[in-house]
Amino acid sequence: MNKSKKRNKSAVKKIKNRSKNTTIKNKSGLEKCDNFCKNDYIIEMDKINKLNMNKYFKIPYKPPSKATMDINYNSCKKKFCNPNCEGIIIDKQKELEYKKMINNGFHKSYSNDKVEKFKNKGALSGCIYVTDYDVYHK
Repeated sequence: MNKSKKRNKSAVKKIKNRSKNTTIKNKSGLEKCDNFCKNDYIIEMDKINKLNMNKYFKIPYKPPSKATMDINYNSCKKKFCNPNCEGIIIDKQKELEYKKMINNGFHKSYSNDKVEKFKNKGALSGCIYVTDYDVYHK
């Protein structure tokens, strides 16, 4: 195996490990959130990526690899299944600034209606304001 492939696997492994969320004690809420990530967020984001690839780049869509899907899933869990929004910001100084932007696990940029819609779909948090995912889809 050449060095670049080793580096890529190493980077994927680091991202996966960093993205794992082990702080949640509410198992039923975590299961709902896992289902939200697997059955809603990742599928919808894949549709958006497919449309963008065809529309803006004029290249054929290629389904994501297993490693990419794992990273997307772990990223979703970090954003939406993390009620305390822990581990989003590494720098302590920036973390204090960031915590001011969080209200009850959701970024202040989300409207109350969107927060309720996320909760109905199974999300426990909205640590990062995501603009390309439409919570009202379907």
